[in-house]
Amino acid sequence: MVLFPFFEDIQDKRIAIIGGGYTAKEKFFKLYRFTHNLTIIAPEMVFAVPNDVEVKKKIFAATDAEGLDVAIVATDNPTTDKFAQQLCKNKGIRVHVVGNLGISDFEFPELIKKGDLVMGITSSGKSPAASAYVRGEVEKMIPDCMEAVIKRLASASETMDQHVDDEKQRSNVLGMMFDYLLEKNNQVSDEEFWSEVERRAAGMKINSIWDK
Repeated sequence: MVLFPFFEDIQDKRIAIIGGGYTAKEKFFKLYRFTHNLTIIAPEMVFAVPNDVEVKKKIFAATDAEGLDVAIVATDNPTTDKFAQQLCKNKGIRVHVVGNLGISDFEFPELIKKGDLVMGITSSGKSPAASAYVRGEVEKMIPDCMEAVIKRLASASETMDQHVDDEKQRSNVLGMMFDYLLEKNNQVSDEEFWSEVERRAAGMKINSIWDK
C-alpha cells in the first residue's frame, strides 16, 4: 500500500491525542504548529502543554470521543490502543494509531513546516527511520529566506491576478521571480523587486499596468 498525501486545513477540527508519554508528546508538538484546537487525554503525562490546550487527566472512555473529528492514539499499550481505535472507528472518527498503520485511517507523516511551506514525508509506514532521515536532509536544503520569499510572491501573485489575464504568463513571471529572490537571498528592496517584475514582464510583452 502506497499512501497519497492529502493536505487539509485542520484549524476547526476537534483533535484528541490519547496518551501522555513520549510518543504522544512528539505528535502533540507537531500538531500544535498547525492548530491549538487539541485535547490531551491521559491519566499521566510526561510533558507540559500550553495553557490554551485542554487536558483530561483520565483513562480514555467512550464519552471522551463525543464531538471529535480526529484521534491520535499513542498510549504505548496495545490493548488500550485497540480499544480507542475501535471506539473511534464505530463513531466515524478518523483515527491514527501510532505504530499500527494497518488499523489506522491515515498515516502521520514526518513534517517540515517553514511558514506556509509544508511538506509531509512518509514511507507508507514501512520505515519511520527512513522518513525521519529524508526529513532531516530536506530541511537542510531549504534556505532560511524561504518563508519570506513565499510571502512576497503571494503578494505579487495577488497583484498580477488582478491585471494580467494570461495564467501562463503570470506563472512564468512568478517562477522567474522565485529564482531571482532565492539567488539574492531575498535581500531586495520593494523598489528593486517591482522593477525586476516589470523587466521580466516586459521581456514577455506583458503590459506593466498593475499598481505597486
